[in-house]
Amino acid sequence: MEIASPNDIPPTRSEKRMAVNSARGSKARRRTGLQIQARASASLTEESDTASDRDDDQSGSYTPDDEEIVQTGIGVLLTPTPSEIDVTSVMTNLDRGKISLSDDFRILVSLSQAAKLDLKKLKISRSSIYRERCEVRETEAASIRAGFKPDCVLTVHMDGKKTLPLNGKGEKIERQPVLVTGKDLSQLLASNILPSGSGKAIATEVLAQLDKYGLSLQVKCVCSGTTSTNTGWRTGAVKFIEDGLGRTVLYLACRHHALEIIPKHLFDAVVEKSSGPDIGKTCKRLETEWKTLDKTKYLQATDDAYCKAVLTAEVTERISKFVRHSLEKEQIRGDYQYFLELVLIFIGETPPKGVHFRPPIALNSARFMGRIIYCLTIFMFGLSGEFVVEDDVRPGIRDVTLFVVTTYVEPWFSATMPTVGPRVDLQLLKDIVAYGAISKQVSSIACSAYLNHLWYLSPHCVALAFFDRDVSVSTRTKMVQNLSKVPSTKTAPKRAELGKDSIAGAVLEDFVNSKTREFFNILEIDSSFLDVSPTEWPTNAKYLKALDIVSALHVVNDVAERAVRLTSDYNCGLTQSEKSFQDLLLVGLQIYIQEVLEPKYKVIDYWYRIEYQHRGSPHVHGLFWFEGAPKNVENLLNGTEEEKRSVKTYFEQLLCAVNPNINVEMPKKHSCEVRYGEVEDFESDIRWVRVGWGRDNPVTYWAGYESAGTSCPRPEAAELKFNEKTCNYDFLPERNDPLLNKYNPFISSTWRANIDICPILYKSAVIDYITKCVSKAEVNSKTLMDICEQVCNASSSCDPARRVIQKILIKNCVERDVSAQEVCHIMTRVRELRVILGQSKKPK
Repeated sequence: MEIASPNDIPPTRSEKRMAVNSARGSKARRRTGLQIQARASASLTEESDTASDRDDDQSGSYTPDDEEIVQTGIGVLLTPTPSEIDVTSVMTNLDRGKISLSDDFRILVSLSQAAKLDLKKLKISRSSIYRERCEVRETEAASIRAGFKPDCVLTVHMDGKKTLPLNGKGEKIERQPVLVTGKDLSQLLASNILPSGSGKAIATEVLAQLDKYGLSLQVKCVCSGTTSTNTGWRTGAVKFIEDGLGRTVLYLACRHHALEIIPKHLFDAVVEKSSGPDIGKTCKRLETEWKTLDKTKYLQATDDAYCKAVLTAEVTERISKFVRHSLEKEQIRGDYQYFLELVLIFIGETPPKGVHFRPPIALNSARFMGRIIYCLTIFMFGLSGEFVVEDDVRPGIRDVTLFVVTTYVEPWFSATMPTVGPRVDLQLLKDIVAYGAISKQVSSIACSAYLNHLWYLSPHCVALAFFDRDVSVSTRTKMVQNLSKVPSTKTAPKRAELGKDSIAGAVLEDFVNSKTREFFNILEIDSSFLDVSPTEWPTNAKYLKALDIVSALHVVNDVAERAVRLTSDYNCGLTQSEKSFQDLLLVGLQIYIQEVLEPKYKVIDYWYRIEYQHRGSPHVHGLFWFEGAPKNVENLLNGTEEEKRSVKTYFEQLLCAVNPNINVEMPKKHSCEVRYGEVEDFESDIRWVRVGWGRDNPVTYWAGYESAGTSCPRPEAAELKFNEKTCNYDFLPERNDPLLNKYNPFISSTWRANIDICPILYKSAVIDYITKCVSKAEVNSKTLMDICEQVCNASSSCDPARRVIQKILIKNCVERDVSAQEVCHIMTRVRELRVILGQSKKPK
């Protein structure tokens, strides 16, 4: 049967657009074929019936044409008219695809004709499309700017780029992307033109953007490349930024930028000097001859006597363990992952995805990772004779490759972790010196290159080692003692200095002095934990709070480099207006986050419902489908031990229920149970609820959990456990807290609160969850049959069928599903829509 709309009031243009937005809002609806008919909602009281009576007599009531109605089984779909097209989505995706102003006209005309839309009604023209695109950019960018209100310590990032003007003509100009990062956030502020590439011009632009966004007080750190333009002590951008802010900032030199200096210097000095933009003639020849090579004819380092002597069993085991652990993480860049796979092949092992070689691509000499990948590939195919390597190049390729695999790979893949910087840098120098026993030339070149980049051993940044769990208690104790040591200079240098002869005997505490205390003042960290023994730090609340701040620092400038790439990508003639270009960058970055970064978590589909409650905060219930999740989990009852083990291993990597601070005292009463009359100081109590002991706090939990009847199994390690009630297996994550239920906490790098999450291992669990949490069916709700009987008994024989159906639909919406949500929608100024879901095809 056809289901009529709840009202006969003609929808306005904005209401139609909201309906279309609602229809495209859920990926799961698109995937399962759910169709939506959304119309403006009237009041859900008995007054709606009266309004419907009046509408019945109006001849101008809205009635869709036959061509607009698409039958879906239990509902109808109104196909969009030209006025219902979601212009924002169309224009934003035209920008994302970098569609030019001439091409977008032809595309929209072709699509309109294919959809059999009347072009006269659409009024498509190049000028109207251009204006609409500019307006959408401005609106979306203004929304992003207005919504960016961070409440954490911020780091400002900068990285310049010479690009052509927006019209593509004339000499290149200097653009300066400015971004800020913090805990779980990254935001592009602008990418404006600079009058020059000087440090003062860069600092002026950075300060202007911080002032524009009101972020000057929150920015405590600066991260950039280590060129003299940024780091010069007289005319560097960092110096001028400090002058503009009127205070010292923590300079976090990009660790990637500093570390990539080593392979660049080694390749140019030991292998072959690159000329111009080309990476080298041997690499160029590999690129040319690649298609003719037999990819199965390669040899590993274990097939070479010289390499085999260096790669002892102990060294190989250490490298293999680190590389395999790194491969289990999500690598943002494909070349980083390929690098790790080549290392495993080089030492004689097989990567998790098998042995494969990617075809070499044309690389610029600035791409240092290209040098490493080329060296590994050339060595293995050159060793077998499949690729001919000149005699004067072969030893250099071998020496650089051995150094990278044995000494360089671990520091590089630890570069993003701020707390390990000082220890890793000092250990890298010691390893470089020790490598002199294998190759004095490589050791000398690498040491000379990196001695100029000891940024994280400076008096300020060496304080990061206080939070490094791999620094021993004795070393931390000595570091604390040296905080009273008087430095040799009045101001703390941004970079430490160390002679080659002093490397072997250098220890972390040598770099600590009284200037190191400024680190805590800069970040506004309570350093009182330094007064107690380092053995007590893991349970000290002040230390844990400081650790949370320090761990969120961004010590690589990758976000700025991506902004530079974004600037180049969108500098392609889409607009010649500088203001529109800035809006375009902001919108483009937002799309990049949503459509590039989010998919890397391998969520292939999801279905959710936002619930507004009077008794609690608005929250989401939903189901997520993961790519690569275990198959046939319903057969676990009859599955082999290996199948059960694979399911456990998969979810063990995703779920964690370990309380990092189990010794914190529990609150006497859960924050949800606090009565209004008990509130003495409103501001402090609200702050206590927000950050102190909220139920979703990922560190501490309510003691009432134990008495609340929640099942609290306590496995010492993750396991699959048979549930006698459901006669199925449940996954139980590792847990160390007896007051912590099995769902808390799932901490995600992209979500600042904890998420209650549970793997679904059988169909009945899906049905129970949808019924209880997603659809929110009420136990005391009347059935559809009862509602139909009640409405029919109260209706007269002359009532039109349409009115009876409207009453049934209105009464079918229970109180919990409507009243609280309606109030919240009104408060947030969102017009509530009555949504009827229909399924166009049966689910699998």
